[in-house]
Amino acid sequence: MGCLCFRSQQQRAVVPMDKEEDDAGFHELKRQVTTTSTAQDEFLHSSWQEENKVPFARRRQRSREEGGETISYSNSFMSRTSLKFFRRNSVRPSPSTAVLLQQSLSMTIDGSILRKYSVHKIIGKGAFSTVIQIEDKATEKQYALKVIEKKRSFHTNVPWERELNILKKVHHESIVNLIETHATTSKVYFVLELALGGDLQNKLSSIGHFSESKAHYLLSPLLDGLRYLHKHGVTHRDLKLDNCLFKTNDEDSPILLSDFGLAYLQNKEKENEGMQTTCGSAEYISPEMLEGEVYTNLIDMWSFGVITFATLSGKMPFQDENKAKLFRMIRNANYSFDDDIWDAVSDAAKDFISQLICVETQKRLSAEAALKHSWIVNDGINATS
Repeated sequence: MGCLCFRSQQQRAVVPMDKEEDDAGFHELKRQVTTTSTAQDEFLHSSWQEENKVPFARRRQRSREEGGETISYSNSFMSRTSLKFFRRNSVRPSPSTAVLLQQSLSMTIDGSILRKYSVHKIIGKGAFSTVIQIEDKATEKQYALKVIEKKRSFHTNVPWERELNILKKVHHESIVNLIETHATTSKVYFVLELALGGDLQNKLSSIGHFSESKAHYLLSPLLDGLRYLHKHGVTHRDLKLDNCLFKTNDEDSPILLSDFGLAYLQNKEKENEGMQTTCGSAEYISPEMLEGEVYTNLIDMWSFGVITFATLSGKMPFQDENKAKLFRMIRNANYSFDDDIWDAVSDAAKDFISQLICVETQKRLSAEAALKHSWIVNDGINATS
């Protein structure tokens, strides 16, 4: 059985520094950001196996051929009537606690990093890494520092080298930029472009949904970034609202695609071969991946369709508390535009989504073809405000 890596929302809690609490808050914070939801993860692992009967055993060799990839599963499948009601848990320490936190973080970061950067706060935590906001002492420019534990990454078959190779290879205005890297015997540090505006998931949680013209403005450049990745042999495999980051807090801020921890770089000698490792987040996963079939970068296009649907409506196209029902909905592309909110959305936008959330892969739009769709080409002319 291949290893399962879980990316729970609890592990990615944002840690603002502005609410009064006693020093006990620091100990709770330290506990929260240094532990994982083991019991919950084990439950999800067994639930996936029991309710979906995915033939993992026969994928073991295939996973090795894909570079020792890890089967990833997220608990983000929990049903939500609307994304507007979704909130992340956060811990808010007092100013004195913030100082203690910075001291604690500094003790875990290599001196070569600390000589150049000052530590601000934790802005995310995943199964294998922690993301910290840092500042260049010389320029006062802020960045995101991703800290990966080598040992943990190795034992979970999520090699940090693959993510590093991809980040070094890609350069696009809609993709988070790698600034520099550092490595020790136990940890790897990625200094990345910092997106200050939060993610698309949180934005939709607060505003409900975007107008069609705004959605077009945000998603068109992101689609071009996806085209760029696919052209260079990269399949993201974890496209979701959480990984779409606003570059700034400005009203017209563009979106950057982030988190290449599960991405796959196609070997040039095997460019015609597909992938088979099951990974990503359940509400965005494609039918062919659910079925254990060999898949291509078209899985990203399915996920992009889900993102487009959610951006325009504030709801996920597939949602059910029962995981078996959720996956059945995905396999059959059982979604609709019946909600009243879709009355104000153009037919072009609906057609665009329908050609992305399409079970038949031969009919699903590629990134190149999607950029030629009328909804994208008309530059919002057909979009309603």
